[in-house]
Amino acid sequence: MSNASVPPEQRFIDVTFCALTDVGRVRSHNEDAFVAMDVERRSPYQDAGVVHQVRLGARGMLLAVSDGMGGAAAGEVASALVLQTLEDSLAQADAPDDAVLRDAVESANRAVFEAAKDPTKRGMGATLTSVLVHGRFAYIASVGDSRAYLLRGARFRQMTKDHSYVQVLMDAGVMDSAEAERSPMKHVVLQSMGQKADVQVALGRLVLFRGDRLVLCSDGLTGHLKDAEISAILSRRDLPLDAIAKALVDGALERGGEDNVTVLVAEVTGSALERAEMPESVTQTFQVISEFQPSFGSRRASAPSDPAPTPAAAAASSAPVPTPKVDSLPPPSRTPSVRPSGKPVSGRVITLGLLLVVFAVACILAVARILM
Repeated sequence: MSNASVPPEQRFIDVTFCALTDVGRVRSHNEDAFVAMDVERRSPYQDAGVVHQVRLGARGMLLAVSDGMGGAAAGEVASALVLQTLEDSLAQADAPDDAVLRDAVESANRAVFEAAKDPTKRGMGATLTSVLVHGRFAYIASVGDSRAYLLRGARFRQMTKDHSYVQVLMDAGVMDSAEAERSPMKHVVLQSMGQKADVQVALGRLVLFRGDRLVLCSDGLTGHLKDAEISAILSRRDLPLDAIAKALVDGALERGGEDNVTVLVAEVTGSALERAEMPESVTQTFQVISEFQPSFGSRRASAPSDPAPTPAAAAASSAPVPTPKVDSLPPPSRTPSVRPSGKPVSGRVITLGLLLVVFAVACILAVARILM
């Protein structure tokens, strides 16, 4: 529905939001972090469980969640540094757009990479999912496996794609979603903030409509709640956003709360936004600007007489070397410990050899299914 009848000087956009974070039932400290910032006024909001409503200014609004990793205090340092650098970069930039957000994410990555050269912070890193609301657009950037979701009317969609090992296998057709959920490698991410000097920023532009709701979250939520469950809670228009955020976090805690859990829920309203027409899909209003492309290892080119590789074999031969997402680094002499659930725990480092063995088994099983 058009908003043409509203005079331009009377058009506005309000962003209402609430964030909540919890250490969970297993971890001893919280390495997650979140921020919401009015870029125009450089006013950050980091008080958990409080609902805020901000009239969108000319330079937009930043929403972000970061999940730190690295052990001791390093994970907390990484996630905090990511968000602080992101805030500083956007506050100093000109009119915000996708290029500005990309530059800000890349600056945050370099900041963590340099800080990780300190021996006491060796191996630290973080995920990042950020949304820059500017006018009627939301620019969505992600690195790692934290996620952003959109609820528009009855439509619910994951707006980011995990930069994870199992996601690559799913994309290659080697593994389905049910197998990915059971995989002991489901928490292995292929890139994170600070892992390397450069980072591939997955970036997209979404056209916003009146009443759109966004959820940004760490994998402490998605590791316990399925998309349908998140959608059902987010769809409760009778609840204020703080109650929705609490219901999401409580749901993860009730399922075990094995990781830190962080959610940021936001809703956009105002006369400057049009109402979504029922036939209009989310896909029609979302533009992919850049995607994460895993770095594949070199492999021998097939000779003309070689048979064509199966999809599973192709995935196996070109699989990237993964970087485990771990929550702490053990002392050099300590033997890594593995919990039966496969979830990374303090003091656990997954060796490359173990990863390759597990991956090889998965590929063999996939080839067997294809040949049956």
